[in-house]
Amino acid sequence: MSHHPSSNESALRVFVYGTLKHGYGNHFRLCLEYLQRIPGLVRGRVVDRPEGFPTLFVPMTDILAAGTPDMHADCRLTDTPAFQEVPAGNPADVHCPPPPAPWRYVAGEIYTFGDGTRRLRELDMLEDFIPNEPSMYCRVVLRVHTSQGTLPCWAYISPHSARFEAEHAGSP
Repeated sequence: MSHHPSSNESALRVFVYGTLKHGYGNHFRLCLEYLQRIPGLVRGRVVDRPEGFPTLFVPMTDILAAGTPDMHADCRLTDTPAFQEVPAGNPADVHCPPPPAPWRYVAGEIYTFGDGTRRLRELDMLEDFIPNEPSMYCRVVLRVHTSQGTLPCWAYISPHSARFEAEHAGSP
């Protein structure tokens, strides 16, 4: 089932790696009406939060933009010329060297939704993301590697902390 964007609605492209993936609990709440689903990889590391939810840490240098209170503008952001598809650097290729420690490649799914603003609002609520305030997750744009190249996508990641850096520095 899909929901095509209306003339005043922006599409949304989001990378998911945990409970929003196909077959998991939150997928059935928020990800059923998508236009497209493709596999993707990001450089990062998934760890379990104390509450039992997975969270993604990524290198700070891989963050292209941060979420704002203007959800309509955020939905359009990944389609601007500065964030167009980059046709190189596919880590799904078995010949790609592993990222430097403590980073790995995290497999997930890229969903494209036709009701971007509404969907972004619902995802922000689920992920406890409030723009410009301390939040459980941060919404950011990352380049996600696919079999066709890379795509800029919104993703929910964990805020970095000194504890994470200390615990995972130099780990495989």
